[in-house]
Amino acid sequence: SSYLKTLKPDTEYYYEVFYDGKVQYRGIYRTLPSTEMSRNIVIAIGGDVGSTAVARNITQHLVALNPDVIIVGGDGAYDNGIRTCYYNQDLFLNMFEDLNKKLGRTVPLIFTIGNHELGINSQSKGRPYGGDKDPLFFMFYPQHRGSKSLVPEISERETYFYHIIGKSIHLSLDSA
Repeated sequence: SSYLKTLKPDTEYYYEVFYDGKVQYRGIYRTLPSTEMSRNIVIAIGGDVGSTAVARNITQHLVALNPDVIIVGGDGAYDNGIRTCYYNQDLFLNMFEDLNKKLGRTVPLIFTIGNHELGINSQSKGRPYGGDKDPLFFMFYPQHRGSKSLVPEISERETYFYHIIGKSIHLSLDSA
């Protein structure tokens, strides 16, 4: 993960992802408007998703909305906190690839943690494992700025955070 702090609001950027010296992915990303801008922002919000046929179908209907950002309010990939189920994260994220291709850009995603990301019940107080046993949610989704760096170490990533989206503030809270 890296933090790009010099991007301008409401601007499209072309990007390439390299791995092992080769381009693995190319795309266009549009940053969100600033608080001073007045254009309407389309936010799609859902949760309890998984990667079922129904979830894929609903995700494709988002093309008509042309969202600026998608917020998943918990229980996204349904890996249940099992680190060997990393492929569930891949299946889940791949659902958005066709949407991105149809829209011609990568739509930003914001993820809130749920009990199925942790694999525990709501009374477990957030991070029961610690260290290299933390659920994949903490590795895949650094959703906030850290206290020591802009992209916090996995052990410093919180289960709650906020995002300013245009003139609104989105709070992601961990109810446990």
